[in-house]
Amino acid sequence: MTQLELARRAGTSQSAIALYEGGRRSPTMDTLQRILLAAGLELRVRLEVADDHDDQLARWFDSLPEPERRRFLVGQRARRAAS
Repeated sequence: MTQLELARRAGTSQSAIALYEGGRRSPTMDTLQRILLAAGLELRVRLEVADDHDDQLARWFDSLPEPERRRFLVGQRARRAAS
């Protein structure tokens, strides 16, 4: 589908679609929903409690003494190479 066709179906302009695609502008939620519906898609949003697992791992890793960090990284590389 062309930008022009999508814009017509969504009730917006081709230039706006081009700006959204290029990341130079962000549509409102209402406009985004119209664009997605025009493209045959449905917008679904799900809220979840934030997962700070990666932050916890980073803090744990940062707390390790340097020799422990190196051993950990060597072990990680070996496990990846074996899989």
